[in-house]
This record gives sequence, structure tokens and C-alpha cells, in this order.
Amino acid sequence: MTAPKKYVVGITDHMFGAPDLEAEVLGDDVEIEFFASTDEASFDPDRLARLDALMVWGARLGSRSIAHLSRCKGVVRYGVGYEKIDLSALADAGIPFANNPDYGTEEVADHAVAMILSLHRRLWEHDARARGYTSGWQVHSLKPLSRSNRAAVGVVGVGRIGTAVVNRLKPFGFRILGYDPGQPPGHEKAIGYERIEMRHNAAQTVKILLDEGRLRNQITA
Repeated sequence: MTAPKKYVVGITDHMFGAPDLEAEVLGDDVEIEFFASTDEASFDPDRLARLDALMVWGARLGSRSIAHLSRCKGVVRYGVGYEKIDLSALADAGIPFANNPDYGTEEVADHAVAMILSLHRRLWEHDARARGYTSGWQVHSLKPLSRSNRAAVGVVGVGRIGTAVVNRLKPFGFRILGYDPGQPPGHEKAIGYERIEMRHNAAQTVKILLDEGRLRNQITA
């Protein structure tokens, strides 16, 4: 007869199908309860009640589900953001919560810089036009097309990812403006950007990078 597992770990949903890697890492003592859904309404209360821990990718976790986590010793978010997690309900239930603050820092920063450079050099517009060229590309050069040392980039949220973006942009010569009221005075001097207020930022930058959920609703149309 197969011995029962010591622990039950729930996984709401997964980026790549079945959570095979988690099963391998957690080992033979852990049973994985895979909900395979981002729809909180589909989570069976009886299945939730079995869990010793819960891992969340893209699903919302509100008070309805948390009320059934009677055995749960912790909830972990796979990524950085936790805007879909009801932290107050978890605190009321005495369930600790953790996220992964350094998840994807390099990848997101690399991608953001690639998009900034593409915007600055108008690569998407060039690509669209180049598909119909009948002569050399120089004739069709878009204007204006300024040098990076004559342009500014605004970074809203100079945390882990924002700092990584600033560090990647500096060699290109951009004037880098940063807005982050959560960073202490002098942070801009250590990292290498100009600290400014939001009203100043939007007026002077040609590109604005938005980062970090804690600065949500800082820009309105």
C-alpha cells in the first residue's frame, strides 16, 4: 500500500502546463493539488481545506478562498506583484504571505530597454516602411531621429527593475529622469539619475517607463 504524503501543496495555475518541476523539487513527501485555473470561483472548498501551503501564479485569491484555508501555513506568489492577493484576509487568517521580489529582474529590464531603443530609433516605423521600399533605405529615413544624448527617458519606479533599466541606459547617453517617492534622498546619486516630481517628468521626457505596482494610478490621461 502506498504511504500517504506528509504535506499537501496547492498550485492554482501554472505558466507551462503541469507543475512537473515543482513536483520534482518538493519531493516524495509532498502531494501536489493542482487546480489548473485562474478562476477563483472554481476552487473547491474541500480541496482548499486540505492544503498545507498554496502557490499562486496568475489567479486571484480573495477572502472567499482564504476562508477555506484552514490548514494552510503559507501562501507564496510565484512572481513579484501581489495586487490579486487579499493580504488583509490572509493576515486575519494568520497565514503568512511571500512573493519573489527578484523574479525576472534582468529579463524585464532587458526587454524594457529593447523597447525604449526601438521607440527612440523608430524601428517599428522603419520596419513597416521598409516592406514597401523600391529604393535604398537612406532615402526613406524618418525625421526627426535624434541622438540618444539629446533625448531623455523617464523611469517611474526606481526599484529593482527600474534600477536595472537605468544602469542599462546610461552607456547610451540618455538623460535619465527618475520618479520614486519611496526611495530615500541620495538614491539618485548612488544609481545615477535625476530625481524629479511626476508633473516635471511627464513634461520633459520623450519616453516614460512605468514600473512597480506600488506606484499604480500615478499617471492619468
